[in-house]
Amino acid sequence: MGLLQWQGKADDLFTQREDGQLYHWILPSFFHLLSTLHQQGRPFSIILRTFGTDLPNVLQSVHAALAGKHPQFPQLQELPLSVELTPGKIRCNKRETVLTRGTTRVSTKGKERNIYDYFTAMSGIGGFQDHFDWWARNSFTSSGGKPLWIDPNDCDNLHIIIDDNIRLTETDTIVNSR
Repeated sequence: MGLLQWQGKADDLFTQREDGQLYHWILPSFFHLLSTLHQQGRPFSIILRTFGTDLPNVLQSVHAALAGKHPQFPQLQELPLSVELTPGKIRCNKRETVLTRGTTRVSTKGKERNIYDYFTAMSGIGGFQDHFDWWARNSFTSSGGKPLWIDPNDCDNLHIIIDDNIRLTETDTIVNSR
């Protein structure tokens, strides 16, 4: 846990206090990833997904870091990345999965690939709150998990999900690969 501790003055955008200690709100490795991908000249976008309610704060923090306000990563202001500060939602039911953000609504009804195409066309950084109640109603199995649309024939776009609740079994796993 020592590596996660914040060194220096508290900053509401980048720190969280717990048990009397200051910690990084977003792990430094995330900011290193952004910097490295940019240095390598790779085109990329990042879609943050969570069951939680902290997405508005996370997006604000990333936005501030990209504006050069993070004391440990001022060079991030050189990255030509935008941050969509309006979080979206992904809601699931037996018939379809629906993505909404602002006035945008995308459904898998009629074409399962619609949300894959939407994500592939995104640029910059954005975020979506996934449907925790749907996962719970499906006994925390992959069939109720966060949908991850994959096209094995698309060599230009790679959709990756990183989560601490991915399991190799059907039970208690958080991803629903489609």
